[in-house]
Amino acid sequence: METKKGSNVKIFFLVFVLVIMAAVVSYVYLYRPLAEKRDTLLKENHELNVRLIELQNLAIEKEDEYMAKIKESKNTIQEQLNNYSAGNTPEKSIMMVNTMENEVGIRLPNLSFSQPNVVTAVTMPMVVDGEDGSYGITYYDVSLLQESLTMGYSCTYEQMKKLIDFINVYPERMNIESMTMAYDSETGGLKGNVSLNLFAVTGTGKEYVAPDISGLSLGESNIFEQ
Repeated sequence: METKKGSNVKIFFLVFVLVIMAAVVSYVYLYRPLAEKRDTLLKENHELNVRLIELQNLAIEKEDEYMAKIKESKNTIQEQLNNYSAGNTPEKSIMMVNTMENEVGIRLPNLSFSQPNVVTAVTMPMVVDGEDGSYGITYYDVSLLQESLTMGYSCTYEQMKKLIDFINVYPERMNIESMTMAYDSETGGLKGNVSLNLFAVTGTGKEYVAPDISGLSLGESNIFEQ
């Protein structure tokens, strides 16, 4: 009987030791690494919360500055786009040439036009106003178009300088691609041809507006009528 009781005590003691060992192993290999990882995550979370608060405070402090820079960028983009028309057409070019003749005094007896071609096409971000006074970003498929306008001319030297000034300050972007010049023995002035590159930008929401040709003489229905 004593032997059986002694065996039970030994078994109980052995089980107790195994439980203790299992607890120690669990603590050493499972709980402690998890606890250390928890402490690390808590520390990182605290650091991130501190950084978030700093950024939020910085955003509040710099909000007016950011808004001013956004507005400045928007205005700069719009100013650049305003230099380009939304499209060029023969009637629009004719009206420009008519204005050129009146303001410069130059004679432009013949014109020729080319079809517009796409110089480049890009997807461009644009800053837009939000309903709550904030700003957002909208993307537009924008294309830069180019076409040529070639004109024969007859003018004085002074008129030629005025013509170049007219082209340089014209509100819609253009440039001189090529120019020929020769002495005109009949007038004592200059004559030749000048070819202009006319540019337009499409896809920004700006619509083409047809020119007013009400003041331009369109001729007579019967060429023999006076």
